[in-house]
Amino acid sequence: MVLGILLMLVATITYNVSIILLAIAARSESKEQDRKSLTTHVAERSSGALSIALGLLGWVFELMALTRISVTLARVIYASGFSVMLVLARLRLGEKLERSEAIGIGAITLGIVAVSTTIPSVSKTNPGLLGWVILTIVIVPIIFLSDIVRWYRKSPAAYLSGIGAGLGYSASSLYTKGVSDLLSMSTLVPLALLAIAAGITSLVAFSNQIRALQTGRATAIVPLVVGLQSVIPITVASLFFGEKWPVTLSGQFMLGGGITLTIIGMVLLANSSAQLVQASSSGD
Repeated sequence: MVLGILLMLVATITYNVSIILLAIAARSESKEQDRKSLTTHVAERSSGALSIALGLLGWVFELMALTRISVTLARVIYASGFSVMLVLARLRLGEKLERSEAIGIGAITLGIVAVSTTIPSVSKTNPGLLGWVILTIVIVPIIFLSDIVRWYRKSPAAYLSGIGAGLGYSASSLYTKGVSDLLSMSTLVPLALLAIAAGITSLVAFSNQIRALQTGRATAIVPLVVGLQSVIPITVASLFFGEKWPVTLSGQFMLGGGITLTIIGMVLLANSSAQLVQASSSGD
């Protein structure tokens, strides 16, 4: 278990450095580009290419960690990367932490700490074909929320792209969990399908994150994405992977309260991002 925690910590640091490099590359591009053009141009920049490489490396570390620790513990460790992100955002992006952002991050942090007190043991339960189909039908359409809004507006709000990124990465994490569970089995077709699903949802999330970081502040967008990446897998893990929620009233209170605090923090950050972007647009 210790090795799994260390691997997830390395993945967390790698992911956060990748995010800052992605923001640097995205903000060097025109905001008028569509998803495909923006993603391609960002990937061609040195900072963007390095961001992608680090993101893939982080995914490998996360995959290795998930063979040793639960989805819930992995998400809690990932959320600890806020401190790394805040320092890098200040040094590399020149972003100062706004009061509403500080409150939102604080709520998410407290929520994740509360959730961490009810961490279940690692489970090898697999949801099966029907479970994966249901999960895909429910979560994947929401990943394209920013694209749907883009049909009606020239540029969707940064927080909508952030929500799409958070949900996309959540789906990718769940598919990755499925891959980790099947690594020791001779089931190549399901393994390949889940790996492809993890790759596609991660790519869609990545392009959403580029758009969000281009028009929004990293200090608001990243915690929003991380909050979704924490709440969704933790909730789904109990339904699909057999990671049992606590049976005691105090444990249920901590878990439910932690998830609630995390959601409140995400709402505050989304609102902060929307207001800051609106103010910036008015200034232009």
